[in-house]
Amino acid sequence: MLRRAGAFAAPRQPSHFMPERNDPDAVLASKWSKWTERESYKRQELVLHLFIHDTDASIALQKPPLITFTEIKFDLPASRDLWLAKSATSWRDLYLKSQPPTAPPPSLMEAMHSPESLVQHTPQIDIQLTTLTLLHGFWGQIHSLLDSKKFYPSHKATHRLCLLTSHTELYRDLVSFSSFISPASHRTILISHLLMMILHAPPEDLQRFAGKSGEDEARKT
Repeated sequence: MLRRAGAFAAPRQPSHFMPERNDPDAVLASKWSKWTERESYKRQELVLHLFIHDTDASIALQKPPLITFTEIKFDLPASRDLWLAKSATSWRDLYLKSQPPTAPPPSLMEAMHSPESLVQHTPQIDIQLTTLTLLHGFWGQIHSLLDSKKFYPSHKATHRLCLLTSHTELYRDLVSFSSFISPASHRTILISHLLMMILHAPPEDLQRFAGKSGEDEARKT
C-alpha cells in the first residue's frame, strides 16, 4: 500500500513549507501541519521503520528483503526536536535556531555515498535514525552478492573475480561509512559489525557448520 501510494518516493520538502520569522499565525500553523504530515511518512512505523523491520527480518530469516533501499528516495528525516515540537511556534523557533545550511539535506542515497555530508546537516536531521537506516541499506547489496555467489559455480573464473571485487568494494564502503557514525548507538554498532561479519561468514554457512543440515553437511563446510 505504501509503495502504491508513492510514500517511498516522496519529493523533497518544498521550500515554501519551511517557516519564516514573520509568518502570520495561520500561515505558520498551515506550514507546520503540512510539514508534520510529510515527515510522518518517514516515521511512526511507516517507511523507514518498515524498511528497518523488513531488513532485520531478512537478515534473521536469510530471505530476500521485500523493500529495496534504492526505492526510498525522499530526503533525510528531520531532527527529533523538530519532530517532537509541541506547537507551530516551537517548531519555527527550533528550525530557525538550527540555522539550516544553504544546500538542502541530501537524500538517503546521496548520504549513503557521501556520509561526510551528514556532518553539516547534523542539527537538522535525526542522525540516529538516519545512520541506522543507511546501515540497513547495505543489506540489500550484501544479500544480492551472497545470492550471486550461489548462482555462479567456482569454475566460472570471470564471474568469481567480479564477485570478489564487489565483495572487497562493498566491505570497504561499509567500513568507511561506519567510521562516520557519530555518535554511534549500541544498535548501530551492532548492525555495523553484524554486516561486516556476514560478508566474511554468511549465516547459512555458519548454520550448516553448526549442524543444522546434518553432520555430513557440517563436515563439508
